[in-house]
Amino acid sequence: MPTGNLKFIAAILGLALLIVGGVYLLKQQTAQKQKVVASKVQPPAPTSAPAVSRTATVSAQEQKQIDNFVAKVQTEAKSTDTLTLTKCIADPQEFKVKTGGSFSIVNKDNQDITVRFSPDAIFQVPAGKTISAKMTTEPAIYKYGCLYKDGVRVQAGVVYVTK
Repeated sequence: MPTGNLKFIAAILGLALLIVGGVYLLKQQTAQKQKVVASKVQPPAPTSAPAVSRTATVSAQEQKQIDNFVAKVQTEAKSTDTLTLTKCIADPQEFKVKTGGSFSIVNKDNQDITVRFSPDAIFQVPAGKTISAKMTTEPAIYKYGCLYKDGVRVQAGVVYVTK
């Protein structure tokens, strides 16, 4: 094969390599820009439901599951002024309370428990006692559970805090 043909083929291969590399770098930059834009975009909070954290990493299927969960809690949560815990099994398991609203927590266990609704709503309930609690958290849906002195944590249910 003549030397001129080899140089031509080498030049074509070099050019093809530059094009492929350039396309790859362009795709990487575009993907990075999309991540930055997606992280800055925050959809508006629903007007009649508590704010649900929506991020760019939540798939459409996951978002549907979240929306279904929120709708279920809003429908099934019982308005009550008493939450009863027996071995950290809650009655009712899903309940509704207004921000600033008061309710009682009844501990039917034979040991003290700490009931945690959120970082801002933690209540100590002595064994066999009832306490009065005030929900001071923002409107949202929170899971809650019990913490026993021996360190055992048990999820008990869900509270729907409304305005």
